[in-house]
Amino acid sequence: MCIELGYPEAGGAIELLPLFGSLSMKCRAESCDKDGDYYGWCSWHYDEYRARDKGPCSVKDCVRNAQTRGMCQVHYVTWYRRNRPMKVMDTKLKGTYGITIQQYNELHAAQKGVCAICERPEFRQRDGKVFPLTVDHDERTGAIRGLLCSNCNTGIGLFRHHIGTLLCAITYLESLPKIQISKIDADELLDGLMKT
Repeated sequence: MCIELGYPEAGGAIELLPLFGSLSMKCRAESCDKDGDYYGWCSWHYDEYRARDKGPCSVKDCVRNAQTRGMCQVHYVTWYRRNRPMKVMDTKLKGTYGITIQQYNELHAAQKGVCAICERPEFRQRDGKVFPLTVDHDERTGAIRGLLCSNCNTGIGLFRHHIGTLLCAITYLESLPKIQISKIDADELLDGLMKT
């Protein structure tokens, strides 16, 4: 892909430069031998070039250069995640599961806002905000099975999504206890420990 530089004179040719550098184009910075892949700059010098004349980060006690909205990259990402949670969630859903936020909301509405296993809403919170239900998917096929609360998602993960192991756990829980353990009086236990 190329960009035009200037206008052709009568009978002259248009000078074309690569938009992104090629192997023959080196970084614009003096004494840098890296390829100029970012508008003629290497990636390191391009970041420095973008941060020029923007001053330090506006966050107190931060010594990094400001890049976006007067903040360094670290503080900007934190600000962005806090102020645009739906955009962040949409990007994560598309990248991880291949669904949009609308598809997630449709699945959430179909499940009536509760976990597909325990049929309870999510309880986990941070800063007073309840987390969204987690997307459960088959790791082999990528097919989405449903939305789960944190406990159910963790439980299935600990059983490694193995149906046989889960059935064994169900059988174990349904069986009667084979050993009856009587409750020991705390005083008797302490007396026994003191004598030894």
